[in-house]
Amino acid sequence: HGHRWPSIFFVFGGAGLLWCIAWFALVHSYPSTHPRISPEEREFIESSIPTKMSVPTPWRAIMTSSVFWAVIVSHLCNNWAAYTLLTDMPTFFNDVHNIGIMKSGIFSALPDRK
Repeated sequence: HGHRWPSIFFVFGGAGLLWCIAWFALVHSYPSTHPRISPEEREFIESSIPTKMSVPTPWRAIMTSSVFWAVIVSHLCNNWAAYTLLTDMPTFFNDVHNIGIMKSGIFSALPDRK
């Protein structure tokens, strides 16, 4: 039978672990702590970084913005519609097209032809 469905979790978990190890080995928060760049490159990078300015977040303006709430509502509606379609598609295939749950899993996984 070969590998069964749980093996996909081990494959992606292993890939994520390898990515994490590579990230922690190669990426550094500041040029001054990076061990593999030349002093000239470090100086160039540090001189190119602008000084940090502290600007307060305008929370009142954000929370009273109609554009912000339109984005929130549209995102909520989009997620609701997507998950409704995702969870009801096998039932739709069974009730309307008389395709059983086992076959509908295959049809549900097929990409959409636009």
